This record gives sequence, C-alpha cells and structure tokens, in this order.
Amino acid sequence: MMPLHRPWRLIRGCRRAWLAMLGQAMLVFSMASAHAAADAHVESHYREAGYFIGDVIDEVVDITATPGATLVEETLPRSGDGQWIELREVNVQENAPEHGRFKLHLRWQLFKALRETRTIPLPAFTVNLRHGQTVLPVKIHERQVMVSPLLPVILDTSQTSLRPDSLPPLRDTLRPMRHTVLALALTLSAALWLLWRYDKPPFRWAAAGPFTAACRRLRGRQGRKLSLTQSFAVAHHAFNQAAGRTVFASDVPVLLKLRPELARLRPEIEAFYARSARVFFAEAPNAASADDVAAIKTLLAACRALERGRKP
Repeated sequence: MMPLHRPWRLIRGCRRAWLAMLGQAMLVFSMASAHAAADAHVESHYREAGYFIGDVIDEVVDITATPGATLVEETLPRSGDGQWIELREVNVQENAPEHGRFKLHLRWQLFKALRETRTIPLPAFTVNLRHGQTVLPVKIHERQVMVSPLLPVILDTSQTSLRPDSLPPLRDTLRPMRHTVLALALTLSAALWLLWRYDKPPFRWAAAGPFTAACRRLRGRQGRKLSLTQSFAVAHHAFNQAAGRTVFASDVPVLLKLRPELARLRPEIEAFYARSARVFFAEAPNAASADDVAAIKTLLAACRALERGRKP
C-alpha cells in the first residue's frame, strides 16, 4: 500500500516542472525580444547648438531593424508641450518594412527664455515595431541641444532702458504719384472731350456756331414743344447764318461755296430744301410727317460735326 505522502510529492513535482517550463518559455521570449532589440539601430540627426527662444529644431531619426518589421504608427510621440520644448509635428518620411528602414521627422520648438547658455534635453520616447507576433520596443533616448539667451547676462543702463518705436521705412511715392497725375489728366481730358462732343456744360454755355445753336434748340423739352414748321424754321435760320445771307433751294451752290466743308452733305441739304418746299408751299401741308423732324435733327447734327472740324 502506497504511503499517503507520496501523492502530494507527485503533485508538488508536477507543479515545479510546470513552473520550470513557464520560466524557460519566458526566458526564451525575453531573449528573443532582447535579440530583436539588439538588431534595431537608431541614429538621430539634428543641429546640437545655436538655438534661441522660438527657434524650431528639425530632427530626423533613422531606425534600422530586421527586414519585415513594420512600424506601429500609433506609438509615435504625440504633439504637445514640455517643460522647455514643444513637439510641433511628427511625420514618417520613409516607411520601408521590406528593408527594415524607417525615417521619422520631428519638429521641436523652444518656448522658454533662458538667462544663461545651457543644454536642454529633447524628450525620450519609444516606438514599437512589429515582426510577426513579436513586438519590438525601440527606445530613442534623450538628446541634448544647447540653447543661448537672447540678451547678455549683465546689461548696462542703456541696454535696459526702453527705446522708442522704430519709424516705418519710407517708400518711394514719386512713381505712383506720376501715374496718378497722368491718370487724372487723361480722365479729365476724356471728360472734357465728351462734354464738348455732346455739347454739355460748360461748353453748352459758350458761344456756339449756327448749327450747334440749332441743335441746342431742337434738343430736349424745348425741342419737343416746337411744331414741324418751327423745326424747319430753326434749320433755315442756321443755314442762313452759316452763309451770311438768306438761302433758298436755288442758292445751295452758293452756300456750299461759302461753306465748303458742307459739300459732302449736298444731297442731304438739297433734300431738306425739297421737304421745306412741301411743308410751306404745298397745297396739302399735312403731307409732311414727323419723320421730317428726325431728318432735320440728323442733318443739323452732321453740320454741327463739320462745323467743329469733325467727321459727321
């Protein structure tokens, strides 16, 4: 018959064997992780000195690991403030798992003023690489940068006193002023020409030739009040003034001899006198129509243009 203490020894022996196997497994896992960590190589590239408050530090971290390892981007450092420095931006510039190469770009900014030159650490961080079922933590240790104050440690009175604001730089205004004057001159010239062209004030108040005066009488509200015969009378008066004598239909050649610039309008002038004869001397004066008034205005406008030395 087996003693009672032997089953307990058997159970105790099994427990020890199981714990030994578990310890060996953990040892193998830790050795595998350590071996993988030994395979990861980290290089940090940045300028180590010559920084002041507000400067931006550009750092490039090269990680070389076992080919096939992938970068776990969720483990990248997050932007945020530190005691001396702030991480502004993190980018993965190169992600080549097939070659085991990874390149990180970090932008740090200094935000704390110093009274003396000293070194400031760039915070350490850890990123994870995954190779199959194995997670490889890669440690990027603290790096040091040298930061200097903007002002010397000892300041004299002239350096500590407030200075007045600097005056803004003077700008060359001669060229813009010339352009402005030229533009104003061209605008004024064009406006005056248009006022003269369409017989508007102040040229309307000036002394005018006979055809210009006739156009003024037939224009606007005053012209609309004139009857057909009165409109013809206004045109006759203009031709009489232009010739310096009374002009009848038979005197058109004399008119053109006295005012040769009107020669190009000879057919229109002869047609005007023919219409006038129908209005004043025809047995049925109502045979004339309102179109005759429009023809009179058109003829007088053409004569006014020639009177002013322009083409009709």
